Amino acid sequence: MRTDTQPTYRTTVIAIAAIIAFAVIGYVVWSMWLAPEEVETPTDVMCTADAMKCPDGSYVGRTGPNCEFLCPTTTPTTTNDVAMTSVLFDGNILLSYPSDPTTMYVTTVEWPPEIRVQTAPYTCTITTDDTVMSTQSEVRLDGKPVCKSVQREGAAGSTFTSYRYTVAIDERLVTYAFTLRTVRCENYDMPKQQACQVDQDAFDVDALVSDMISSIEQVK
Repeated sequence: MRTDTQPTYRTTVIAIAAIIAFAVIGYVVWSMWLAPEEVETPTDVMCTADAMKCPDGSYVGRTGPNCEFLCPTTTPTTTNDVAMTSVLFDGNILLSYPSDPTTMYVTTVEWPPEIRVQTAPYTCTITTDDTVMSTQSEVRLDGKPVCKSVQREGAAGSTFTSYRYTVAIDERLVTYAFTLRTVRCENYDMPKQQACQVDQDAFDVDALVSDMISSIEQVK
């Protein structure tokens, strides 16, 4: 008796072809929709050497793949926005000074300022030679004549400057003495060198002392 195996063979071939087709379709779908995407690694970018002043008073250069200015999220203390400390002298004269007037490239060495109140006549001997490390001049701060003494000393990539300001308040003399440290900007590479120079040029010691003088109060 003869058995016809042709239908069985045809069914097997169709089944195998269907399995292969489903496998190919599944791989295509997986590769298009489910496979993890490759992350493109950014290449190094050379940014221009310029700087921008941030709202907090600091300076930053361009950075990142898009050469963007990214300001810090924290706000450092600046001379225009600081807490003030007040001290009472002789029971009736209130003097105030910034708790921390430093910036990124100007720091304090002797601070709080040494404050002296005495009864004496106001005098100021003018030294006009700007080539020496110690000078004395008279400036007007808060509408008053003020005797300003400056003494500079360089060491280890920094300049240490000692200031002494004396102003007459009624019949008494008020003297502020303090020392600031400024780094030498030329020791930095760009753009940090430019940011350092801009920061130091913007730091006004006379304006700092003028604010302290304007805060003097007579307490009754």
